[in-house]
Parts: sequence; structure tokens; C-alpha cells
Amino acid sequence: MRILRGKSNLEVSSQGFAWFVVGLVFATFIGGAVRTILSSDRVHKRIVTELRSRFPQQEFQVGQTEVLLSRGMWPGLGLRVKNLSFRQEVCGKLSFLVEVPQAVLPVDLFALRKGSLRLGRVEMSNGSIHLNYKPCPPDPITLDASRENLEPKKPVISAPSLDWNKVSRHLDGIEMSNFAITYERNRTWKLLVHSMRFNVSDDLSVQGLMELQKSLPFGSLSHVINLDAQGDDRVLQWGVHSVFKEGNVQLKGSIDLNNHAASAQAFVRQLPMKDVMSELHQMGFSERDVRLKASWLSCALKWEGSADRANATPVVANDCKVEGAYGRVELDTAEFWLDHPNELKKEAVVKISKLQMQHVLEALGRQVLPKVLARPGFWSGDLHYLTPDSWKLEGNLESAEIIFSNRSVRGKQVLDKMRTTVARVDSKIEAKIDQLEIRGGEFAGDLKFTLQNDWRNGEFKADIQKLRFSPAIQTLLVGGTLGNLKFTGEGALTAGELSRWDGDSEVEQITGSGWSVAGLKIKSRYSPGVFHLEGRALEASLNPPWKGYAQLQAVRPETDDTVMWRDVQAKGDIQASGGVIQSVTGVDFESKQPWRLKGSWVRDGEFNAVLAIGAAKPKNFALTGEKGVLNVQERLR
Repeated sequence: MRILRGKSNLEVSSQGFAWFVVGLVFATFIGGAVRTILSSDRVHKRIVTELRSRFPQQEFQVGQTEVLLSRGMWPGLGLRVKNLSFRQEVCGKLSFLVEVPQAVLPVDLFALRKGSLRLGRVEMSNGSIHLNYKPCPPDPITLDASRENLEPKKPVISAPSLDWNKVSRHLDGIEMSNFAITYERNRTWKLLVHSMRFNVSDDLSVQGLMELQKSLPFGSLSHVINLDAQGDDRVLQWGVHSVFKEGNVQLKGSIDLNNHAASAQAFVRQLPMKDVMSELHQMGFSERDVRLKASWLSCALKWEGSADRANATPVVANDCKVEGAYGRVELDTAEFWLDHPNELKKEAVVKISKLQMQHVLEALGRQVLPKVLARPGFWSGDLHYLTPDSWKLEGNLESAEIIFSNRSVRGKQVLDKMRTTVARVDSKIEAKIDQLEIRGGEFAGDLKFTLQNDWRNGEFKADIQKLRFSPAIQTLLVGGTLGNLKFTGEGALTAGELSRWDGDSEVEQITGSGWSVAGLKIKSRYSPGVFHLEGRALEASLNPPWKGYAQLQAVRPETDDTVMWRDVQAKGDIQASGGVIQSVTGVDFESKQPWRLKGSWVRDGEFNAVLAIGAAKPKNFALTGEKGVLNVQERLR
């Protein structure tokens, strides 16, 4: 008998087919016999016994155990272990809980022929590893003996001591997929291992694809990470790389498994600051979400020391910079200590170039400076940093603009340069402004501030020996020229606005359209909503160009030119809605008659006043007006 197989020319004899059937029956019988001999129960008990003898101090649980006699379509021998749980609870070392729903442990048949049991590539999936560290309690005897000199120790996880050669005698490697690694002290972080392959021979080789996640109240942040590591019987080297939008982060390091000497390096290139600051804020490292657009961070970090004493050596930062639309910030070098990450033992100097203050204020999302500052300009200088409570800024603010207004007409005074010094002293911000260069004007003196952490509340002192604005601002304010101004005083800011002021000021000469004042001295006091002014001038004058000159002639008919007064004194209150003239007095140069004025006005509204001229039998006049029109009417007794 012949049997044709398909349309090929191969033929199978009846004798060959018979042997095929016999072999199939024999293999089925042998397979059943092997399964009976290697029953799952027996293997399970043997595994449990072996684990208890090798790890007497650890807790473990093993679920169902199955014997595998094939690897796909190929013959093979292996075990499938389900619901494996392994726990180590110790103090002073790393504790962990490993849970694996299923693990496949293939047996190396070639090693089995030589009389030794060795696993092939172990496969584990859908598991979890939870890490923790618990410091050991101090010995009561030692604690009592050295209580005065005892210093609390920071928890340190000891470096591992592994011999890959010994490991390779027992297995070829490990393949992990869909593993979650968490840490007890910060459960909001999670490392998801999508796939990782450990190759173990005389040396170790690891490649993996992972995802780092940070849980947030409204979602999560995640970044894909590629891992590559190699190790021999002495040194383990590792590298991590992650792409962050248009930038990237690279970490690499090594550890000597014999003496625990270690090193680590981090390279950050072109990370977008907007996303970095957003994630730092969402993670709780930053108090506010600073939205720095079109700016990128680059930096290099390096640490070298003993893995058992990581806090004994600093992390060194080199060539760190932030550059983009906001200006440029550079840090040549600095040392950070792991036990005090916000504090430095050696002062770091950060160089800042053309920092655009308007963009920074917008990024902070709040109004820090008074509203009269139309354009904050840009700042260049140095930041000297030691701790969050000890730092100092020194530099110059350039091209700032201050707004002045008079009767709805606005003007800007440009400040070409202003030297600023700002320092954190304890819980206060100490600031000083001096060497001010006013475009078209002059300045001599200084302003000193003592502010709260928000920069919007605090006190200030002014000692200005000379201040003169540009001609355009002088014209805006007085309609003519405003001489050198001198003033001293103290005040306070509340929520970024003036809340208190008490000071004295002097002006050499003020000349407007048809009027002038010489030798003016003013005492000013401000309480919320009201400016109280008391002024005195050596002399004051009015002449025909003054727009109210015709009304002046109504009360002084003999006037045909300049009218002058001496010993002029005035008191009044000014507020947003208007003001009150408590008194204005002066003596006419020609007639020697005293003039006295009282009144009030409403902003953009009516003006009402009473004028008395003379001493024995004064003449009284009622002054009323609105929108620049003044009416004068004599009041008869």
C-alpha cells in the first residue's frame, strides 16, 4: 500500500506509516507517565520546601504549580507558577513585596542532562513590586550612653552586592512585562515596566521600556523612559534616556559592587520651561504655576561618592542656563547637598541678562508692582543664593516707564537705568533703589523697602535730595516748569497700593501758564483714601496768561499786570472724589491786604469757595465753577 501526501512526489510506505502510529501511541503513553511522575502537587511541595530552606527569614506564598512539557510546538520542560508572593520586612535595609500572578520557569534540558538544575529565561508578567525603607530603632543602651552627642541619622539604602557569575549558574535571564513598581514613602509615583529583559551570563545586560507616572487629583503625568544597563562581577553601569517634547533628559551612572563607590550624571537639554514649571507646581515643588513661555532649560549634574553615604558628597551643577524670550539666566557651577536640597554650603552666583520683567509678571499671573509702572523694562545682574532665607539680587533695571496723568492726559517718564539691590533677610525682603538715571531729568538719593514675602505689603523710606523730571512731564504736571524737588518720608504698601505716607517736600520754583510759586514747602500725610497737605510758599504770582485772570480782575479791579502774594500758606485734603480747601492765606504785595480762601470741589464736577480780602472790613466773594468755568460774585452783607 502506498499513501500519496498532497500533490508531491513523496510517498509513504505502509510500513513507515505503521511505525508513525506506534510512535504516536508510545509518545502519548510516555507523556502521561512523565506527567504522573512529575505531578504538580509533588513539584509544588518541592518548590515550597526549597524556598523555605533557602529563605527562612522571608515570607512567601505560592499558588498553583503546573508542569509544562513543551515550549510552543517544541518539546521542553518547565514550570508555571501562579500567584507568587514574596515579602521581606527588615529594618536598615530595603524592604519589598513582590507579587507575580504568573511566572514561567523553563528548565534547561542540556544542563539537566549533565545532572544540574538550571532555568532558562524566566517570564513574569502583570506583577508588582512595592518598596519601603524602615530605619532600625536605636539601641537603648547605646542611646542612653551617648544621648548628649547622638545625632539623628538619615535613612540610607545600602548598595547591593551581587555576583552575576553565580546568578548565571541558575538561569539565563528574566523577561518582565506589565510590572508596576511603587515606593511606600511616595505612593503618588509609579514606575510602569512595559517590557524589560535581563540577560545573565558572566556579565549582566538589561534593556527596558518603562513609563514614569505621577498621580494628581485631576489626572496623571507620564514620561516614557528607555533603560540600558551592563554589569560584570565588579561594576554595574546604567543609562536612562527620555524625550521631553523638543528636549531630552539623559541619566547615567555606575557603582562598584565591591567598595560601593558610585557616580551619577544627568544631562538636560532644551526642556521647555513652561512644561517643567507646570509639572513642578502640580507635583508640589513650586507654590505657583509660573507659565514661562518660549524659554528652555539646559543643565548638567554630576555626583560622585559612596552609595552607602550619599549625603557626604554634593551634587555639582555645571553650565546650567535658561534662555529664550524672557532673557538669559546662567549658572556656571553650584553644589547641592542631598540632605538639604534647598540649602547650599557654598554661595552660588546666577548671572541674569536682560530679564524681561513684563513677561515675568505675566508668567506669575499677578500684579506685583504699582499700576503707575507702565513698562517694567528689563533687569540684568547677579543673584547670590545660599538658602531660601539668605539670598541677594544686585543689578540694574533699564528702560522702565512710569505713567503720569493730569486731567485725563497721560505721559510717560523713561527711567534709563536704576540700580536695585534686593535681599532676603529672615522672613523679610529688604530692597534699595538708588543711582537712578532719568531721561531728561536728574536724581540723587535713595528709596528703601522692607516687604513681606509677597512683595506687595510692607514699609518704605524715601530720602530724595534731588529729583527733576523731563520737560515733557513737567509741562504735563504744571503746564510749565517744575524745579528740583526734594522730599523725605516714610510710608507703607498694602496689596501693592500706597496705604500710608508721612513726609516733607521742597520745590525751588514752579512756573505754569500765567502763574508761579517760589520756595514751596509741603508737609504731606496719607491715610487710606485721603491726602492731607499743608504748604507754605515764600511768594506766589498770577499774570494775564492765567485762564482765570479775568475773574481775578473782578475781585481786584486795579489789576492790570502781575499780582503777587507773600507768606502764602495752605491746608487741604485731596481724595479720589474731590477735595476740601481748609484755608489758603497770603498777603498782597501792593495793597498789603490779607487774602483768605476756603472751599471744596468734586472731581469732574462743581467748585465752590469763599474769598475774603482785607482785614477790618473785608470784601467777600463767592466763587463757583464747573468744567473750567469760574464765576465770581461779591457777597454783600
